[in-house]
Amino acid sequence: MGVCHGVIRRVAPAATVVDITHGVLPNDIAVGAALLAEAVRHFPPAVHLAVVDPGVGTKRRGIVLQTGSGSCLVGPDNGLLIPASEALGGPAQCYELTNPTLRAERPSQTFHGRDIFAPAAGHIARGVELSAFGPAVPVAELVTPEPPFAGVVEGRPVREAVGEVVLIDRFGNLTTSLAASHLAAAGAVPGDVLDIVVGDQRLRAPYGDTFASVGSGEPVVLVDSHDLVAICYNRGSAAEALGAGRGTKVTLSLAGGSPAAGI
Repeated sequence: MGVCHGVIRRVAPAATVVDITHGVLPNDIAVGAALLAEAVRHFPPAVHLAVVDPGVGTKRRGIVLQTGSGSCLVGPDNGLLIPASEALGGPAQCYELTNPTLRAERPSQTFHGRDIFAPAAGHIARGVELSAFGPAVPVAELVTPEPPFAGVVEGRPVREAVGEVVLIDRFGNLTTSLAASHLAAAGAVPGDVLDIVVGDQRLRAPYGDTFASVGSGEPVVLVDSHDLVAICYNRGSAAEALGAGRGTKVTLSLAGGSPAAGI
């Protein structure tokens, strides 16, 4: 990553470079897309460079995507940039990165971050027109990621909010695809007790406001910094306690009947 910093600074010496994260697991486009979409909301107008690129060196396109807010996104056309573009007012126009004068002289087939994307980000930061990078790409032709499932179903005896784990942070908190509106549609409000199924594990926990809504080591459901419903353990790891990973199915409903099996 330091080399990419150096490339950007050689092209645009006045640019300020801010690292969002280098913690995305290799090839995990979905997590990279989710983290990028959350992060860009907190920046002023900027050029955002993102690389999670298992298709590097193939015929997948490298692109610059201008958004409705005026910010630009640079990276591979594999779905990584689309959620972030939607968070920034939607994709407005897109160009393929094909101009050989705006990239490394002999781009590596395994390091487009250094040789294609970082130079493009630097040139955009110093004012190069997007149309100079290559042919326009219809926004409708861009690769769009499959959104994670989230919905409310008529369970027995109560309505159930059903989704999946989309992010796991370093504390082991499980961010799900569900929003507070899904819990509300299932009849739950903060302060209620919820029955929870995570994969094949069952437990019961309150719908709280903070981690400290419960005692140390106890589970709690809350709306996290991504504005999504998360299953957490106060001073503990929900991922470890529940054996959950990204994509694990999650069901939450208003507690009723006999207590759920504890963990």
